[in-house]
Amino acid sequence: MSHAAAEDCPSQRGLSATSSRNCGKLSRTGLTRDTQDVMYLLFVILIMVGLIAMWAGVAYIAYKGWGPWLRSRFAEPKTAPATITGKREQKEYVVVDDYRLGPSAAGTDEEPSEAAKLETVHWFVTLEISDGTSKEFPVRQSVYESLSLGDHGELFWQGERFLRFVRKGEGSDADEVYRSVVKG
Repeated sequence: MSHAAAEDCPSQRGLSATSSRNCGKLSRTGLTRDTQDVMYLLFVILIMVGLIAMWAGVAYIAYKGWGPWLRSRFAEPKTAPATITGKREQKEYVVVDDYRLGPSAAGTDEEPSEAAKLETVHWFVTLEISDGTSKEFPVRQSVYESLSLGDHGELFWQGERFLRFVRKGEGSDADEVYRSVVKG
């Protein structure tokens, strides 16, 4: 054994005789045992970094998706006098390329058939609160249709969630009747 090989050999560094048998020998892959150990360690580190990155991505997506809902859900409910200053509908169309709906015009200059379009409508109401700020809330269709521009009343909201809007003078008689029936 040469002097250079003896320095790399584990038996020369005080390791066991079993380790010294593999010193300098090539495995079936053509790599030394030390090289295989380093490659295995790098592989394990790469897998661990990948798993950490994957879980960080899942946490980020959960925060972005559930974060606004959670912040609204656990926010303190608020109420203030308000006036309805705007209403709008937002329509979204999704072109469906489904053989059951017939041929669609995906990838052509033709307009898709009505059967190949799915329409989603979102309704929004803008209210000006008594402190001068404006807030826009997504609402259900029934709420959207029941409210009119210029309506004055009491707005109830929690974070970014619309809870209800009670017009001035509305509900006070019903509240009194309810109290008299329930409390006797």
